[in-house]
Amino acid sequence: MRVPWLLLSFLLFWSSVGAADSIRNRIKIHKKSHLSRTSPDGSDEFNSEKVDLLASKRRSLILDIKRFLREARDEQQKAELNLRLGGLYMEDYYGNLAKAQLTFEQQQAAYTKDKKSKRQPKFDNTEALTSLDKARAIYRDLISRYPSHPRRDEMLYFLAIASLDRGKVSEGMDYFQKLTSQTPNSRYTNDALVQLGDYYFDNNKFPVAEGFYDKLIQRKYKPLLPYAVYKKGWCAYNSQRPQVALQHFKWAIQNEMQEEGATTQVKVRNEAL
Repeated sequence: MRVPWLLLSFLLFWSSVGAADSIRNRIKIHKKSHLSRTSPDGSDEFNSEKVDLLASKRRSLILDIKRFLREARDEQQKAELNLRLGGLYMEDYYGNLAKAQLTFEQQQAAYTKDKKSKRQPKFDNTEALTSLDKARAIYRDLISRYPSHPRRDEMLYFLAIASLDRGKVSEGMDYFQKLTSQTPNSRYTNDALVQLGDYYFDNNKFPVAEGFYDKLIQRKYKPLLPYAVYKKGWCAYNSQRPQVALQHFKWAIQNEMQEEGATTQVKVRNEAL
């Protein structure tokens, strides 16, 4: 059977425009995924029926893409289709994670009301982790198979995020490091630099952390600039340079106030004060 190329073209277009942005907007610069009562499509209202409907649509798309992959002959198309497949499995992971959280909370509420006749529930994210592992396997294969692909930064970024969510922090940081060194002009580099800086900061390696914050400051990315200067101040403070730290804290407060109308990803004023 011949591939319906019109549908295939739509899937490839969506993979380069909608899917990556959808996942990235949910991730922001979090160290790993945080469970919250929000729907997988990013809206504030969590609706289990909506989650099930989206999951059904994802499964259908996944089957379509797997079929296209079996018939595809062009390596470029294979890479794009696998990128879309990885993105779908990541979306499936977040959807299943949210659903597992809701199920656990419902079971916990029932257990609290009747502890004598019910077992204490356990959080079961097995289905979510299965999707996450499939995404990780796809991104690892893409990185190995297409070392010069124009979307290599996306492969590295989402493999890093998926590794963090799997609890493999060092592995995730290795991929962030590769992203910043191999694709420094990527739109994902700012997030990667924050992840690296915070990782080394949390592990008390302040000179290394400060180096990553310096790189972020040099990029002059306004939504993260006050945060980078603020954390650079703490690096200075923990390295016995209190006057330098104070200067950075003042700068972060003043410039965050000036950017009040702009969107900043991290608010630092209250902490710096």
